Amino acid sequence: FASLPHGAGVSIAQWIISIGARAVLGVAFGPNIGVVLQQAGVAVHMVPPNIRVVDALKMVGILRA
Repeated sequence: FASLPHGAGVSIAQWIISIGARAVLGVAFGPNIGVVLQQAGVAVHMVPPNIRVVDALKMVGILRA
């Protein structure tokens, strides 16, 4: 997706949905990707930068401490 132009959020969201993801975690999301994912039932979680994946998963309740 690195070669896609600015505003490629919808294309990326469609790919995330197509692989069956139930949740995404990130530091920031563009307005389009967040809306598309939420409408498809994919949970969108904001996490702080530089957090370890395991800690981010615990923070949003996907993993238990």
